[in-house]
Amino acid sequence: MLNYLKIHFQSIASIGIRGASVVAGFLITFFIGHQFGPTANGQYALIAQTAMFLSIVAVGGMDMAVVRRFAAAAAYHVPLAPASLLRALGYSLSAGLILVLLVTLGGPHITSLMLKGQLPAYGTVILAMLLLARTTTRLTAAVLRSQDQHMVAQSIEVLVIPGMVALMLVLHVVSSLEGVLIATAAVGLSAAAFGIWKSWQLVEKSERALDVPFGALLQTSLPLWATAIALNIADWYSLATAATTLGVYEAGLFRVAFQIGGALSFSAMGAYNVFTARISGAVAMGDVYRVAKLGRAATRLALLLVTPVVIGLLLFGRLLLGFIGPEFETAAPLLMVTVIGQAIYVATGPAGLVLAMTGHERLNLLISASVTGALLIFAPIAANMFGLFGLAIATALVPAIGNLANLLAVHRLEKINVITGHYFGPPVELRLDLDDDDEDEGDPSLDGIATPD
Repeated sequence: MLNYLKIHFQSIASIGIRGASVVAGFLITFFIGHQFGPTANGQYALIAQTAMFLSIVAVGGMDMAVVRRFAAAAAYHVPLAPASLLRALGYSLSAGLILVLLVTLGGPHITSLMLKGQLPAYGTVILAMLLLARTTTRLTAAVLRSQDQHMVAQSIEVLVIPGMVALMLVLHVVSSLEGVLIATAAVGLSAAAFGIWKSWQLVEKSERALDVPFGALLQTSLPLWATAIALNIADWYSLATAATTLGVYEAGLFRVAFQIGGALSFSAMGAYNVFTARISGAVAMGDVYRVAKLGRAATRLALLLVTPVVIGLLLFGRLLLGFIGPEFETAAPLLMVTVIGQAIYVATGPAGLVLAMTGHERLNLLISASVTGALLIFAPIAANMFGLFGLAIATALVPAIGNLANLLAVHRLEKINVITGHYFGPPVELRLDLDDDDEDEGDPSLDGIATPD
């Protein structure tokens, strides 16, 4: 057990950071919901989630491209060229600034459509600030992950912003919805500046530095752009659908249920983000056996950590919602549906990573686009016909079906069973003779897998 914990220290620590961020996010939701009610909770969630989603649009697949292309520097123990970092960061921030301009111009329309005219003070400005902050933290976290600085990356991307805002609420530094929004924007910009500073420590202007051309980054990122949107659109689109179709009050109820249930996949991403860089490195070495092992290890580790939470939420979810406020107990059925859907999503999550990292970006894009299209079509129909419960079913199950498609695609195309960790294709000769006194040695999660003769 100690050996297992040592081997997977960064993965477990990253999941711990994700878990802490989930707790911090719940504290924010609790304080806003408990003190100001579902409508205020819906307003805050719509602004924060819209900024988060637009940052994903801005970064696109550049974060995945950075992990995939920059990981070679860590694998071969060379620094990154400054130009490589500046290209990726400049591209993402330029896209973010374009979106800021669109948000500024479309502020009144956004207010009337999503928030029914109930936009808090400075709402559009805060949305723009959060968009730029989230864009920067997402990209710099990818740079840090590619160089195996996983804990710092996770902290910058997911923990610092909700953690500091939650602390301010606990200490009563802020006491209004507008104050919470302003604090979120200020902390976000500070985290973005810290991410840039940490990323710059990894570059070195020398002949041995890895210089990734912009064309290579773009070639990898563009097919993953729609994939990134598809993977992350569910949270924002379902919330926006709840607000526009049913109202901001209902959106507040929906957000609480999905924030609690969604913590399962959010925490599991702590493991997946660590394994993304490792899978990419194994692919670069041509080690398909290690790819299979890592897929299984990611699946097992995530399931091990989320299973107790699933059981707890199914048993005590209504009590937890009632603790926020009695009006939130009506969201208990939504929470049950979310938990079941997220459990399936977590169990099949690594398949999508393996599919993307093994050069099947186009197929990954096709599957993700199909999931996105289905969600865009069925979510509003379900909301109109069956209310919040119908919306919950559509939002929870459609992404899970997409992950099952990824699982089948990896099994057929790469001859890899991500669940069992077996590669059952023809023997493959490795490109490099790796020094394998690393994290795999003695790893019980990687035992029993066939290796090349």
